[in-house]
Amino acid sequence: MITKNTYQTFIEELKSYKEDKYRDFSLKLIKTNYIILGVRTKYLDKLAKKINYKDIDNYYKLVNFKYYEEVMILGFVIAKIKDNNTRIKYFTKFISKVDNWAICDMVINRFKLKEEELPSYLPYLKKYINSNHEFTIRAAYVFLLNYYIDEKYLDTIFDLVSKNKNNSYYVMMAIAWLLSYCYFLNKKKLLNFLENTNLNIFIYNKTIMKIRESLRISKEEKDRLKLLLKKCN
Repeated sequence: MITKNTYQTFIEELKSYKEDKYRDFSLKLIKTNYIILGVRTKYLDKLAKKINYKDIDNYYKLVNFKYYEEVMILGFVIAKIKDNNTRIKYFTKFISKVDNWAICDMVINRFKLKEEELPSYLPYLKKYINSNHEFTIRAAYVFLLNYYIDEKYLDTIFDLVSKNKNNSYYVMMAIAWLLSYCYFLNKKKLLNFLENTNLNIFIYNKTIMKIRESLRISKEEKDRLKLLLKKCN
């Protein structure tokens, strides 16, 4: 079982991997109130493997939420939890502490949800989009982007996007990425959704732009899509 003393040793080891140049690079990409030490992901993975996810109750209480990397490691450990209910319980607590896109996205990518687990997550994602917290809302759309890009979930995705009421940058960007991927599942259905849904003009245009950036479509198709872009007032 991890204790206060062993956790302090854990933090000292984390600090031993810091690189000033990597910290400076990270500071340019990530806006956060946490202190960025500058530790590469491979070392965060190494440290996360030292924490037994079965000790999550005790471990969560010891985290100080001081360092960016410390918070990232906690997310990696939560992602390893085997029981769905326990995992989502701690993730919901965790995401409310997240103040940047990098931790949000990287932790969700570590979940590796199985096909049979997907339906059980949808009620939680619906709750997330009603949050007042930017990165809790983003989490819902990043989950959809990572695990639900399947034609059978298209209507669910469109429903959850249409219910978004948050126009913060990182929420809108997540939605645009999500919708751009939906284009390659069903082009007609996605374009119909864009045309008939009162989306924020930033989301609408950014979705078209993301689709046009793809190498999977021809120049002719990109030109047709360009005509759909709306002018901002």
